[in-house]
Amino acid sequence: MLLHWGAEPSFWRLRLPAVISGVAALLVNFWLCRRVFGPTTAVVSTLILAVLPINIAYSRFSWDPAQSLLATTVVMYLAAQASRGAWEGRAAADPAIDQRMRNHLPLGAAALAVAILVHPTNLFLMPLLVLPLLIRWHRELLEYVQPRPWSVAKLACWAAALAAVAVIAIGGRHWFVRAAERLAQPGDLVTFATLYVQLLWGVSCFRFLAGSCQGDALSGNLFDLAGLVLAAALVVLVILYFLKQRPRTELTLAAGYALGLVGFFLIGGPSAIAPHFERYAIWMIAPAVLLVSRALVWWATRTGPTVWYVTSALAWLWLITFGQEYFAFLQQTGGQSHRAMRTAQVEPKLAAWQAIVGSLPQRDGDAAKAAPTLIATTEYWIETPLQYLGGRRHDVQVLWWDGTGDWPPEVQMALAEDRARFVEFTTSSALPELRRRLAQQQRTWRETAILDYAGQPVIVILQPERLTERPAAGQTTASASRPAGGPVGLDTGR
Repeated sequence: MLLHWGAEPSFWRLRLPAVISGVAALLVNFWLCRRVFGPTTAVVSTLILAVLPINIAYSRFSWDPAQSLLATTVVMYLAAQASRGAWEGRAAADPAIDQRMRNHLPLGAAALAVAILVHPTNLFLMPLLVLPLLIRWHRELLEYVQPRPWSVAKLACWAAALAAVAVIAIGGRHWFVRAAERLAQPGDLVTFATLYVQLLWGVSCFRFLAGSCQGDALSGNLFDLAGLVLAAALVVLVILYFLKQRPRTELTLAAGYALGLVGFFLIGGPSAIAPHFERYAIWMIAPAVLLVSRALVWWATRTGPTVWYVTSALAWLWLITFGQEYFAFLQQTGGQSHRAMRTAQVEPKLAAWQAIVGSLPQRDGDAAKAAPTLIATTEYWIETPLQYLGGRRHDVQVLWWDGTGDWPPEVQMALAEDRARFVEFTTSSALPELRRRLAQQQRTWRETAILDYAGQPVIVILQPERLTERPAAGQTTASASRPAGGPVGLDTGR
């Protein structure tokens, strides 16, 4: 809100919090990791986070999940400190160490609450904070349980029943049915594991945001295949690190992380981590990077600097691939993913807004009090950005409607007074019916097409012909009876 105080709506202001959050996540990770695990791990983990394609991509989007990395990083290191205090307090029975753990757990709980506000799926980090409690006081819990097993069993049954009722009330019985089905279908687990690798490797964000990197490893996608091979090698490395070193803090984090992954899998299934939904899984990134970084640092102490050369080469590979599969691909094709992600030099929704506002007549005197121009659309992905851009204007009103049935009263009035404009994606299922309806009006309608980088129409504006002005660069006009298009490139801002 501060960024928009006294300023006109702008997409770069919407994206700025994500950029700030992405950079802050790196700084916070380095600072906290250096305090908890040392400078070498801090450098390695920060480098990996800085070049992960999904982190770079989501640092450019004004979505709530874009701030998840920063929020979950804080939770993770507070949980790590609490885990270390729990193990040390258990071994030494030192009140000072116990107090340190007690200080970190409330801070971790507060950080988790903030993370959940950022995005609800960050709740799956809760096991990271629960395990330190069980580690430190498991003896006390056993001493309480053993003399009264039936009372504890009854209490556990009541708690489970209440939890089940709460889950059914929120999501319905189908959650339990689906969770049971996933447990009975090993194929879902394999799919989830593959999508997990693609999330961290970058394939998911390439497919969703740009539409590139299509095809799987079996069909010849070498980048996808390289990610699966590297993931298998890193899993082996982490397991060796755990077996050889038995690092209690890292093992506790890994156990809590695994519980979170299992819960996410049972509730959401593979589809919750697939391309177009991978933003719900950003909470998984920071713990995975930390555990891999710890294993790499350990391996480097045994093999010398070779591992750092390999890590640096992978970092460059990530950056080069991101440039090709994201920026270059968008500039060549305009995007081949969801229609809302297609882009140009000027973001298409912004270009449509500029085209409409630029065609409006000047309002002076009594004309300034006249009814506003109505922009109607059946597309949520158009209505939301136009609502934002027109939030401070009194001469423009943006309206969503479902495109079926009779005209909404606001549209009927605007049509009668020549105040109506319609904006749709060229692939919208509502566009043919809209054209048919407008053809029945007692006026001629013209279309202005907004083009993507490849010169293909992505958005079409329909407005009365007598109000249509000469199209600006990146736009073409056509009659309402045929689709508009033209080889003129535009932007994005992505």
